[in-house]
Amino acid sequence: MEKKWWHKTVGYQIYPKSFQDTNGDGIGDLKGVIRHLDKIEKLGANVIWLCPVFASPMVDNGYDISDYMDIDPSFGTMEDMKELIEEAKKRGIRILMDLVVNHSSDRHAWFRAALQDPFGKYGKYYVFREGKDGKEPNNWRSIFGGSAWEKVPGYDNLYYLHIFTKEQPDLNWENPELREEIYEMILKWMDLGLGGFRLDAISHLKKNYQYTNLPPDGPDEYNMAFEYFNNVDGLADILCEMKERTFAPTDALTIGEYDHMGPEDVEDVIGENGSFSSVFDFCHTLDNVRNPKWGNTVALFDDYRDQLFAAQITQLIQVFQFKNDDSFQTRLGNGDDTRILDMLSKQHTEIRRGHGAWFIVARQIDERQGSACRETETLLTVFAFNRAEQLVRFRLGDFGQPTVYEIFL
Repeated sequence: MEKKWWHKTVGYQIYPKSFQDTNGDGIGDLKGVIRHLDKIEKLGANVIWLCPVFASPMVDNGYDISDYMDIDPSFGTMEDMKELIEEAKKRGIRILMDLVVNHSSDRHAWFRAALQDPFGKYGKYYVFREGKDGKEPNNWRSIFGGSAWEKVPGYDNLYYLHIFTKEQPDLNWENPELREEIYEMILKWMDLGLGGFRLDAISHLKKNYQYTNLPPDGPDEYNMAFEYFNNVDGLADILCEMKERTFAPTDALTIGEYDHMGPEDVEDVIGENGSFSSVFDFCHTLDNVRNPKWGNTVALFDDYRDQLFAAQITQLIQVFQFKNDDSFQTRLGNGDDTRILDMLSKQHTEIRRGHGAWFIVARQIDERQGSACRETETLLTVFAFNRAEQLVRFRLGDFGQPTVYEIFL
């Protein structure tokens, strides 16, 4: 495998809203990230994954983008973003933005224009269909619950598709004009000096538009129909085109949120000529726990928690000891582990009674003095539940001086 700049990279995830507020409004901002770049550099991180900061009405924590070329005012301005990219670059740090191109916000100019003329240019950027028998086009269920179709205001029998919330209309990736708009946007960001992207919900771009109703799988009469809008045949062609047009020419680090990836998909997705640098690994989540293709048959809450914990610690140590030369480790911190465990806790009273969360905090130790440095940094967040306190110590030897990090759980 050809070695890339990101093959020996330590990533630092930042959730800007709660990271550092510099203007007293109670919301973290980009200037707060800039303020901490020196500390992040000292930790040895050379990539920052910045959770969503695009302009957004924040229906889904910023994963509903209303302008792909602007920053949400709660976080700052485009000038702040450019400054962050430049200041990070001075310290050998590259910025990854959290990008969603499966859908936009319903406040996006494209969708507003589409509502005015669903059969015009921008209507073709989205998925509009007529209903059947006085109901939705079919009985697909949204991932967030309820119908995946929302009626278009002003029309008696016209709907648009949203596999997440109704405020997140799905983009029509069958439309070459839409694809060109997305590619142009990505290249503009890379021209600004961005290091790459985490690509949210990327395995949903291709849909299987069969409009027959499916057998209901719940009392709401809908069907999750996941196989009709996740990892559908033809997705690889779209992702390959995106890579060739945008990521490959700019040497971008790309991490895809790729749900239900089977062993047979690995080569196409993250192989030598795969679509992405790496992916978030969902093979250990509850949904796939029931699928024997990965050889994972965990079913009980405690077993799931313990296996997740062990995997995170193993990969955490691998990341910092650089034992894995060929992949950017990303199992830590996609955020869905807590959702899975929350769901489990709601289903089982005996779990709910003792439910709680805790975090990993990394604190640098000065071995010469045998005491902790004055500054304490949250290095990575890992979620687990009701576990006896544990301590993991490992040596980080590639930064020029002996360093030990204590991981407090």
